[in-house]
Amino acid sequence: MKMKRTTWYCIDRSCGWQETSHKVRDGLKCPVCELPTNNKLSTIRKETGVKQPERITRKEMVDEINTSYAKSLKELTGKDVPNIMEMW
Repeated sequence: MKMKRTTWYCIDRSCGWQETSHKVRDGLKCPVCELPTNNKLSTIRKETGVKQPERITRKEMVDEINTSYAKSLKELTGKDVPNIMEMW
C-alpha cells in the first residue's frame, strides 16, 4: 500500500520545524524543541529530477529517421540522397 505524502510540523509555529515524507510518524516529537507534532496531507509533489519526454508526432518521428538515414548514406557514399518520403 502506497502511503500519501504527509507534512509533519511542530505545534509551536515559532519553532518552524516541518518535514514532508511518506513515512508514518505517529507519536513523533519535534526534534528541535521536543514539543508534540501535528500533520496534514501534503500538496507538495516529490521532485524526481526526471523530466517527462516530449511527445512527438508520427510525422516528426519519420522525418527524424529519414534525416538520420540520409546523413548516414551521405557519409558512406559521399553523395546527396533524395528524401525517401518524397520518392513515394
